[in-house]
Amino acid sequence: VKQATRYGLILSCCLCAIVFTIVHIFPDEIFMLFGAEKHLIYVGKVYLFAFSFEYVFLPFITGFNAVFTGTGNGWITMINDITSAFLVRIPLALFLGFSLDMGLKGIGYSIPAATCLGAIMAIGFYLSGIWKKNKVVN
Repeated sequence: VKQATRYGLILSCCLCAIVFTIVHIFPDEIFMLFGAEKHLIYVGKVYLFAFSFEYVFLPFITGFNAVFTGTGNGWITMINDITSAFLVRIPLALFLGFSLDMGLKGIGYSIPAATCLGAIMAIGFYLSGIWKKNKVVN
């Protein structure tokens, strides 16, 4: 399991690094694929830039959550997802987007922030070894 996790993380990090780089180098071209107007491209770029940091943390939350689910510990994935969505992503999106009047940029930053917390939690669960105690692994 550890070797598969390591290889999965390496592959996922490489793919996410490529996507992150493309998004930062070619944001206009990405939106032009959809025939977007100039104003839409501008607004979309603001959101896309903020959201793009999701790809920094995504490999870790998805990689470790796959281990938990595959070893019969879907409850860990559920805790990660509920915590990151309802305790971080939604409140932070409301706070940044509306209370601080950051709009789409604030909403965009709330997504990687929630994923970062989920990744930290997933790494913690993984390092704790609690996922090894399920009978599927034994």
